[in-house]
Amino acid sequence: HQDPYGLRDGGLPLRELDPVTVREMIGGARSLREQDKFFSFDTGTVLVGGILANSKREFHYGDSLIAQCSLNPPHEDMWVECNLHDAEGRLIDQNGMIVTREMMRCNFYYRLTDVLEPGEYKLMIRSAGQEICSRRITLERELIPIGN
Repeated sequence: HQDPYGLRDGGLPLRELDPVTVREMIGGARSLREQDKFFSFDTGTVLVGGILANSKREFHYGDSLIAQCSLNPPHEDMWVECNLHDAEGRLIDQNGMIVTREMMRCNFYYRLTDVLEPGEYKLMIRSAGQEICSRRITLERELIPIGN
């Protein structure tokens, strides 16, 4: 198709590749850095079709916080943690799950009750013993209406 006048007889001659390039091409796959396996991390309260529908950082008592982590394929089966820390960095809650190679998202659920003080918190994603990313959230104090 690319030789409409029939000037060439047969295909183009193949060039010999240098041995170093050949070894790189057929060699084993290079391992990914741990942070390259993760695409995004967000927080909200509503899932639609398995995807976080409302991204937010401010929450109230009684909210069901969903921390969703999206992964880049390909990745191996791995253990992923989402840890809740207070404003001073102290660990409050550990939440982990096995993420299989077929999964593109993992969700971590937190019920925000009056056990937690109002204020700033941090959710941290960890994998293979490394901190991957984190998000700051705020638990807002409920305003109590005063009667007349």
